[in-house]
Amino acid sequence: MDEAKASTPLEFSVSKLYVKNAGERKGLGVFAKQAIAAGASIECCPIIACPDEQWQALEQTTLRDFYLYLDEDNVGIALGYGSLYNHSDNPNAEVRRFPDRHYIEYVALRDIAVDEEICFKYRCAPWFTVVDK
Repeated sequence: MDEAKASTPLEFSVSKLYVKNAGERKGLGVFAKQAIAAGASIECCPIIACPDEQWQALEQTTLRDFYLYLDEDNVGIALGYGSLYNHSDNPNAEVRRFPDRHYIEYVALRDIAVDEEICFKYRCAPWFTVVDK
């Protein structure tokens, strides 16, 4: 099977969001395709919960950089763009977690401009150098 060669950098979009490379030290990130008002729902994402006894195994995979803490004892992988939002010490969004209902919701903390990266503050200490503008 022949593989198609990409002529442009990876970028894809759905609705009011798009994903693109957020820089060499950040990887992929989620960006606003349209203005988003403070308090607005950005995205609701179904989650695949990973029981406590399995998340250490997850640490040994490439998914280790993409799971979110759902509560003190459980992590999960968010579907949609949910696992691609980057960390910021000055976030413009927050994550509301509903593990009993199997979803999370990203909500704007302030107005977000077109083409602005949407970031939230991770619950854990970052394991990388934080890159904030």
